[in-house]
Amino acid sequence: MNMVKMTLTAMLILGLNATARAGDYKIFDLGMDGYEHYYRVTCHDPYREGTVVVIYEERDIEISTSSDENTEDQQPVRAISSSDDDVSPVVEICMTDASGKTRCKDDWSVADAAKELCK
Repeated sequence: MNMVKMTLTAMLILGLNATARAGDYKIFDLGMDGYEHYYRVTCHDPYREGTVVVIYEERDIEISTSSDENTEDQQPVRAISSSDDDVSPVVEICMTDASGKTRCKDDWSVADAAKELCK
């Protein structure tokens, strides 16, 4: 009977350990600021956390300047397109830990940067 209890206890401990490792970090979307998208990363270790920033390539935005439609109080309207061709490419993804150390790579994903932060 003791052997069965020990086996079940060992399986439970190993199972919980794998579950805990699967959730080593959580990513929270903080939104866009210009051409930068910010994410907050919290790690399984409560003393490790940081920020991941996705930096996009800046693009010029066309401004409508037709004088027929504008009055004195109206400003020109910026033309915004929602096609997939207008999505700016990612320049690099940077990770900043709680101590302020920053590392950037152009081939990271947000999840890769979060994993690196929580190592």
